Amino acid sequence: MPLLIDGYNLLFTAGYVNRRYTKSELTRGQMDAARSTLVQFLVKTLKPHELVGSTIVFDAKHAPAGLEDELHVQGLRVIFAKGYEEADELIEEWISQETQPSPLHLITSDVRLQTAANRRRIAFTDSDTWMVELEGRSDRPTKASDGRSGEDPHDRRASSTGDLSAEEVRDWLREFEIGDTDEDSK
Repeated sequence: MPLLIDGYNLLFTAGYVNRRYTKSELTRGQMDAARSTLVQFLVKTLKPHELVGSTIVFDAKHAPAGLEDELHVQGLRVIFAKGYEEADELIEEWISQETQPSPLHLITSDVRLQTAANRRRIAFTDSDTWMVELEGRSDRPTKASDGRSGEDPHDRRASSTGDLSAEEVRDWLREFEIGDTDEDSK
């Protein structure tokens, strides 16, 4: 069943960016890194048959400079909603064009999009619920398994400033295999 994923909704739900920030408050670099981390997590966690035909949609106004409107990452289609004020508009249009019964499965916590999906008899799952399911499949650490006295490593609110320490940044980069890991072995 192809998935249609509300990208920024899932990005905030997954904790790749602090929920207290809005998209406009984050730097382009922070958004680029968070999007990349989320896409890599999905590629590592979803089964190959789930990736093929599935799409994640992000707002275009926060897209990386010079990037195409659409790209494919190991079968997952990544779309930046150019020509739309926000990704929700493109997702809603997509839903309205689906035939019934639709094989599509929407992933979002946005009530407006869930209502639109329900009207078209499209299955949907709340982003929070879906992330719990995905985390159960992956080797991504959880509260119980990371050995950190009950602290959730995905809760960016743990710091009073909301900033990560250098050690936390290194841990995250190692966790998602981002950047040069040669420095870690020194």
